[in-house]
Amino acid sequence: MKYPSAILGDLLEANPRFEKGDKPSEEELVSFVPMSSVSEKTLSITETIDRPYHEVRKGFTPFKTGDVLIAKITPCFENGKMALVENLPRELGFGSTEFHVFRPGKRIFPRYLFHLLRSPFVRASGKLKMKGAAGQRRVPVDFFTRLTIPLPPLAEQKRIAAILDAADELRAKRREAIAQLDVFLQSTFIEMFGDPVTNPKGWPVVNFEDAVYFQEGPGIRKWQFRNKGIKLVNIRNIVDGELVLTNTEKYLDPDEVSRTYSHFLLDAGDLVMSSSGVTWGKIAYVKQQHLPLSLNTSMIRLRPQGGRITHAFIRAFVESQAFRRQISRLITGSAQPNFGPSHLRKIVINLPPIDIQSHFEEIVASIEHQKSLLNVHLAELDTLFASLQHRAFNGEL
Repeated sequence: MKYPSAILGDLLEANPRFEKGDKPSEEELVSFVPMSSVSEKTLSITETIDRPYHEVRKGFTPFKTGDVLIAKITPCFENGKMALVENLPRELGFGSTEFHVFRPGKRIFPRYLFHLLRSPFVRASGKLKMKGAAGQRRVPVDFFTRLTIPLPPLAEQKRIAAILDAADELRAKRREAIAQLDVFLQSTFIEMFGDPVTNPKGWPVVNFEDAVYFQEGPGIRKWQFRNKGIKLVNIRNIVDGELVLTNTEKYLDPDEVSRTYSHFLLDAGDLVMSSSGVTWGKIAYVKQQHLPLSLNTSMIRLRPQGGRITHAFIRAFVESQAFRRQISRLITGSAQPNFGPSHLRKIVINLPPIDIQSHFEEIVASIEHQKSLLNVHLAELDTLFASLQHRAFNGEL
């Protein structure tokens, strides 16, 4: 059944201003939501911060319960960073200016709007309409307000939203099961080795470089990038601790790699870590199916050396507060967090006996196997959800 269509801008208010009587007093507390508090994984607000109105009234975007937030800047938009604002602790919220805010009118159900805006078609179309310089490209608000969308009756919108909500809940439960395995792994690490910060078990402390080989990626210029060839690993390729190369956009010519960059080619078993920006310290394994793959700028290769440390222990240490605290002290004051080999040479690491590390690596392998099985099921649920989305907005559900 084909639904009637409508222009989205006729159904909502885009980036609304204060309504009459909404303006709070200077000291009234509002819910502040930075970009980092909106999860592209759960499409929800993970936490809010109470701040007085006078601190946020300039330079931030206002919203309230029932609004839909969607990031407009790259790569947050492409990653699907958005949320339907529900159960806001305070009457008003404020967030990054990199959010568009959409307030549904009476003819469109908020959860129907939310599911519509998260659909692959909207995200793919919006990416093509982005404006601005590289790294600062944004989706203009008129892309959304000019969209022609299917608009079934309200009762049908609510039915569609309920079906999509139920399917999404199944995915959320599977993601939570995967997250719990990560929590278990973290607690196992602490139980076996103690807190790396306080080192209660008194393990020997050595320089990071004495146990770990590290190599910084080359400074590759934009004109060297190609549309095909040898893939370059980027920060955005590290998703939930795994390498995801389906969104790779940068390549090098194989002949140029052979001539100039062959020593930056990665091997299966290497660890790659991001070393720049707000997402520094993200780390993942390189697997056989990822090859051929080369280091890129702002990426560091890590691997054991000297037979004193395992891959699993390196990764657990990099993800620990001990590592983050040491690096943070070294790069304090930098507007753009960035570290490299000179910083890593100043890092120290607790080094338990290799046999205990090896036992931990076996536990990690078992957990990773369980996670892979759960991820297969999650991929099946993702495919089901995408099918339901397509059918829902084509009048086939």
